[in-house]
Parts: sequence; structure tokens; C-alpha cells
Amino acid sequence: MARWPRCYVSRLEHAQPRLLFWRRAEEIRCVRWLAYRCAEYQNNYSESQTSFFRLGATRKGKDTKLIVIAGSMEGHDAAQKTYQHLTADYAALLDEAAKYYQDYLARTVNLELPDMQLQQAYDWARVSEFQGLVTNPFLGTGLVAGYRTSGESQRPGFAWFFGRDSFWTSLALNAAGDFPTARTALAFIAQFQREDGKIPHEISQGANFVDWFKGYPYPYASADATPLYLIAMNDYVVQSGDTAFANAATAASGEAYDGTEPSSGGRPLCARNVETSGFPVPAAPWRVPRPDAFQPPMGRLSAV
Repeated sequence: MARWPRCYVSRLEHAQPRLLFWRRAEEIRCVRWLAYRCAEYQNNYSESQTSFFRLGATRKGKDTKLIVIAGSMEGHDAAQKTYQHLTADYAALLDEAAKYYQDYLARTVNLELPDMQLQQAYDWARVSEFQGLVTNPFLGTGLVAGYRTSGESQRPGFAWFFGRDSFWTSLALNAAGDFPTARTALAFIAQFQREDGKIPHEISQGANFVDWFKGYPYPYASADATPLYLIAMNDYVVQSGDTAFANAATAASGEAYDGTEPSSGGRPLCARNVETSGFPVPAAPWRVPRPDAFQPPMGRLSAV
């Protein structure tokens, strides 16, 4: 599981540096935080800035350069402790990570395919979707949409929590038998549901530092996140049989379903999404008090 935040520095030219870097051999040590000289740099990710450090020459043959960047929301001492742990225990951590993912592959759905490339693609796909599970110390644990940058900027926008991406990924997780991760993803997004039942579109990693859900237009900027939540919840419960989770999610599911019904033209939002996007929406009342009745695969979810 990836742990947020991952600290990286994209500019080493500062008027009043509060983060000191120094080089010893091939290492860069992080001691204190940076104060950027450019006050608006946080909104200017595409500024023409160059950052680099030297790894030293490799005279012949092969060589390994270990680059460790550590950060902490708990202060300098915690960041330094993490840095020292990563550098001192690198080999053991590498072995531990390999076993961790081997165990994950062993407990999810395995396929034996005649084509080696296809086999590797399937196995790496399982690992990759699981690596999207990120813990934010202020928001909780959920699925991010990826680890690359947002468009041509340097902002890691796709490493945010996205409702729709989480729900699509949960379908794959269910198919692979990874129900705990799918459940975690659904529960995380649902906790930020709007009062009218709408499910979030995107949640910034820094949402707790600003008035994210009411002060910005992005959190609920998608019409299909809400019906997708219903689809994903239905698929999870049908595939896993986890009626306890369905019952616990009664309020969120019911509000999401109710929130898809009214529209200015008098047509249900679910119907309009099916026509325009091809999304099959469960045709349930969500709050029928029978915890054991299902009509798979995409029929009535009567557990709640």
C-alpha cells in the first residue's frame, strides 16, 4: 500500500531555504521543509525550472544508485527516521515487498495462460490496480486514479481519489476476488457523499487543508459518478455476498438512488445516463428489508 504524502522537490533555488539538502556519496538528505522564493509557485507548476543532482560516475560494468526521498506530516524527526529506515533496510524492504505482492497474487484469481506476455500482463494488472490503494493520514484509505502527472503540468492530479475511477476499478477487483480492496474503495468515496445524495467526482489529496467540497467546482463535477456508485455497490455485494456491508451502506445507497431520480425534464437521471453512456443501473428500490434476497447479476439489490 502506498503511503501519502510522497515528498519531492522540484526547485532547489530559494531565498530563505528551510529545507537543507546536502550530498554525501550518492545520497540526498532531507532535513527541513522548503520555503519557495516564488510566492505563487504552487499555482505555476509549469514554470521553467531545472532541478538535478549528481549520482556519480559508473566507471565500468553495472552499478546501482539508491535514491531515497522521505517526507512526513509529523515533522523533521519523523521524516529523518523514515529516510534512515529506507536507506538502512533497503534490501530487506525489497524482499518484503516482493513477498507481499506474491501473496497478493496467490490469494486473488489466478489464470494459467499459454502466452507468457499475456500471463505477465494479467498478473501485473492485478498488482497495478492494488497499488492504487493509498492512505492519506487526514482523509483515509481509498483508490487513486494513477500516478502520472495531470496533462502537461507537474501536478500529480491523477494521484487524487476519483469516484468514477474507483468504481470502475472495483469491478475488476471483484472479478479478481479482491473484495477487501473494493469494499475499502466504496466506503471511502461514500463518506464524502453530498447532502443531496450526489457521489464525489474527485477528492484532492489536500482536501482537508482547504474548503474543498464547497469552495471549488471540481468535487462533484460528474453526472455519472452517482449511478456508477450504485452499479459498483451492486456488483460488490452480488459477487462477495457481503450483506453486512450493504446494510451498513443503506443510507448512502438510498440517498444516491433517490438523487438520481429527479431532473428538470422530469426524466430519471439513471435513464438519461443509460441512454447516453450505456451504464446499466440497478433497477431497485434500495431499502427493502430483506438481507438475503438478490437478483444477480445487475438486478435488484434488496439487501438494504
